[in-house]
Amino acid sequence: MKVLFVIHHLKMGGAETIVTNYALQMKKMGIEVAVLDIWHFNTILFQKLKNASIPVFSIFKESNIITRIINHLYPSKTSLNERIMNVISEYKPDVVHFHTFLGDTQIDKELCPKWFFTLHSDMNRFLSQFDEIEIDNFSNQLSAGLHVLALTGKAKQDLLAFNSKTQVDVIPNGLDIQGIQLQKYDKEKLLGELNLPKDTFILGHVGRFNKVKNHEKLINIFRSVLQKHPQSVLLLVGDGDKNDRKRVHGLVEEYSLQDRVIFLGVRKDAIALMSCFDAMALPSYQESFSLVLVEAQAQGVRCVASDTVPDEVICTDKCFKLSVNESNKKWANLLLSSCVRENNVKSVNYFDFKKVLSNILSLYQK
Repeated sequence: MKVLFVIHHLKMGGAETIVTNYALQMKKMGIEVAVLDIWHFNTILFQKLKNASIPVFSIFKESNIITRIINHLYPSKTSLNERIMNVISEYKPDVVHFHTFLGDTQIDKELCPKWFFTLHSDMNRFLSQFDEIEIDNFSNQLSAGLHVLALTGKAKQDLLAFNSKTQVDVIPNGLDIQGIQLQKYDKEKLLGELNLPKDTFILGHVGRFNKVKNHEKLINIFRSVLQKHPQSVLLLVGDGDKNDRKRVHGLVEEYSLQDRVIFLGVRKDAIALMSCFDAMALPSYQESFSLVLVEAQAQGVRCVASDTVPDEVICTDKCFKLSVNESNKKWANLLLSSCVRENNVKSVNYFDFKKVLSNILSLYQK
């Protein structure tokens, strides 16, 4: 079997990490695999693929804002669709699997017999990014035999409501659960590095600075945590939009929390750091599938997430859902509580990437 993954880029991110992990595992299994990125950047994930001798084809080379403007003003005569099809034609895969929007790419079963697409967001959010022509193209791709992998049952229902001819299966994102559980960071060492007392309660958040992540609510939840547990700190791991990050910094200063809210930026050891969290709060306005929530649960962290998180990713008795409309005090109480849920949904091993990949390969072979 010969497989080609298509991804927008290989910067650090959920879909990008998943594609890299799948490709590396498939290589170990003796499956011929390659990756096509639309925009090429020399990243950690790219280096992992390169070191494993996995080919990476690129449509556009690494760029900055100037080259993007030039490409926009003086576009190539060869369309993106043609370039993608040229790579497929040259590589001759048995399966092409998109982890990014297909644009105007035509489903050509003679060129490649099997076409897959993983929908990494909910349908409303996905469709809101595109104009009417692009949405029509997507519908035509579904009718032409594009096989969609939805992350949740709701995403599957929404896809079928959009196009009843859709061939769709529910396949969650796969994670290296065992690898996650082996990544640890000594809490006492971390507190020492941050010059904090040993009895500090660590509330953590891992995610980009973006309005959808609702950092404003997070800061206010933390203020309520401080009222009940004064020796607490909020660790923010991640980067994101400059203006959104500036706004959160402004809130921290407004509430005089500079000594209590620590911006750690992007960390290669983010998963290990989560093992130090006493609790994690994710009051997002919207979450299609929260990889970080599964990672935190795999580390045994107590989690409270917004009720926009799908039920499928709640998999330990220490993970709870609350509406963002609930009071900050209620969020704080649940984060600080030691209560557990009685109706444990599933084990985190449900998301083990080897099991998930096995299910995907079974679909490839049908």
